[in-house]
Amino acid sequence: MDTHLNPEIVNNHSLTSLSAVKFLDYCVTQGRCLKRLNLLDDFLPEFLRNYKYPLQSWPWFIVGSMRQTLQESACRVPALIYKAVRAEFAGDAKRFATFYRMPDVLGEIFMQSGMDLSQIMLRVDAVMTSRGLKIMEINAGANIGGWQIQWMDLQYRKQPALAPFFEVTDCRSRNIPLEYMKHLIEQGRARGCDSNGRVNVVLVLDKSILTLDIHETFRLVFEEALRECQVQGEIICEPNFKQINFDHAGAHIRGKRVTSIASYHEDTDIEIPRELYRCFLSGKVYWPGNPFVMVIGDKRSLAIVNDHKDTQLFDDDERSLIETHVPWSAVIARCTVEFDGATTDLESLLLTRREDFVIKAARGSSGKDVYVGRFQSANAWRSIVLRAFSEGAWLAQEYCSSLPFYGQSGEEGYAIHDVIWGVFGFGTRYGGCWLRLMPEGAGDGVINSATGAMEAIVYEVQE
Repeated sequence: MDTHLNPEIVNNHSLTSLSAVKFLDYCVTQGRCLKRLNLLDDFLPEFLRNYKYPLQSWPWFIVGSMRQTLQESACRVPALIYKAVRAEFAGDAKRFATFYRMPDVLGEIFMQSGMDLSQIMLRVDAVMTSRGLKIMEINAGANIGGWQIQWMDLQYRKQPALAPFFEVTDCRSRNIPLEYMKHLIEQGRARGCDSNGRVNVVLVLDKSILTLDIHETFRLVFEEALRECQVQGEIICEPNFKQINFDHAGAHIRGKRVTSIASYHEDTDIEIPRELYRCFLSGKVYWPGNPFVMVIGDKRSLAIVNDHKDTQLFDDDERSLIETHVPWSAVIARCTVEFDGATTDLESLLLTRREDFVIKAARGSSGKDVYVGRFQSANAWRSIVLRAFSEGAWLAQEYCSSLPFYGQSGEEGYAIHDVIWGVFGFGTRYGGCWLRLMPEGAGDGVINSATGAMEAIVYEVQE
């Protein structure tokens, strides 16, 4: 087996930490961890023992400066997007509501009252390129995946092939589920506790995963979060909203005041009670899936902040942040745009420079309706472009190539991978990250767990 590491790729790993470089030496040069690891066993919570996404056998290690970059992307850039959206639609609630496809009355409320970004839960999906960490999209609301990787922490640490490295490396994996629960508790407490001073949270979970095991697993994390927040309360799991009652005092379930309601549900057709909207808008319950989060989660909002980047809306520091983290993006519409210093018709630009662009639906998820030009034939690309222009609510984005990184590959060996960084933000607090890796050049250019990417845990190190 070739154990020669490309110095340029090793240097890419050094951007994340020196420990990452030492780990490569440990795995490849010393041959300590080249075989695929079986990370799933009966020590995991039952609902994770048959985890449906492939796991990367090599964990990742990041240093403080890399963590700071991730934090900026998840906690500062969304605020700039929001600022740009407010400026773009100032005084025109109707145009705002039409653009984001929400009822006019919600558009009016948003433009009048705004949105408190300390309430938002999100996951930024980003690519580390030769020009910095670039945000591909932002997923907002409670229904964000990737937090499950935290339960793999002990699974990695106990592997005989990895244990010696962990013994000499002081590192920790930020507990994403714990940060998730703390956010629900803190936001719920801000809306008032029950008569006994307790914070009660309801999770609405898909029937397919709502088991006693998952309830118990979440309860343990929730109770740890309660201790850290120094408050008492309860987590209640439900398959739908039917048991939740609403009145002038707020939301209740079986006689208990509910302060936060989060729906982690794959069924997009689940019926949401109209009373929940009223309860949320009156400030009586925290609802991270509220309709306003779509403003941050709509991929076209990246184009709006890109359009306002060079205006007086932003100061030099904010402008630099946008320049660093937001790739060139444009709402797909009949218009002229500036790209690479030239002004041209957007449709012609997309058709003639297919390999330079990605086209994606404004609210697609799980890698659906994302098309990478260089992985499409000219005829297929033309059809995609025409579809996007005819349907509306699509985004064009410059193609951002991941720096190449090494990862374990096959039954034994290693290979070059492209990497997506999934970065969590809970209000203004960084919540951790996890990775998705795809062998270089594989698939259709979309790096998503649902399309075959491997997931990897991330550890923070002190160096």
